[in-house]
Amino acid sequence: MSKKTLIAALGVAAGLGVAAMPAAGVFADPATDDSTEEIKVIINEALEINCVTETTAGASEVTMASGQSNSDLSTKCTVVTNAAKGFTLSVKDVDSELALTNSGTRPQDRIEAVANAATTEGWSLTNTDGTGAGVVTSPFAIKATDQIIHYQADPTDDQGKSVTVNYTFNTLADQAAGTYTDEIVYTATANV
Repeated sequence: MSKKTLIAALGVAAGLGVAAMPAAGVFADPATDDSTEEIKVIINEALEINCVTETTAGASEVTMASGQSNSDLSTKCTVVTNAAKGFTLSVKDVDSELALTNSGTRPQDRIEAVANAATTEGWSLTNTDGTGAGVVTSPFAIKATDQIIHYQADPTDDQGKSVTVNYTFNTLADQAAGTYTDEIVYTATANV
């Protein structure tokens, strides 16, 4: 047999093989498989605090005489957060020295932290617009531990939440001249 004959015979055999296949196999639904995928986006928690301390005239300090009272200085803290459970704003002294002091060591060289400087010589804080669970009542003395001045259980909008704390200073009649300072820290913490 020649090559041509062999090829023709294979062609006929192949043709008969296709014709002999059952029709159900040719027209059946194709095999399928699927995979379910979880699409995940993680939004990082963000929290920002910005505080400004100034008088109503825009100064960063008050000037006063011995034996006087002054409540013109305040700190405004604005907190912006996307934390799902909101935030807590607190204030505390940075160390255990709670008085405003100058370089001297006599009682006249200190302005002590007191619960209400409107009625007692010393200095105190007043929380003017902080609200929520556990918020310290006003007026109050600074402490070396956190004192909650605002609690919010949900995120802020993009403008944030502003809380203002006013300071009252009531000096001794014989208060020594000088610059009195203390450092306090405002902390915003995301609620968990």
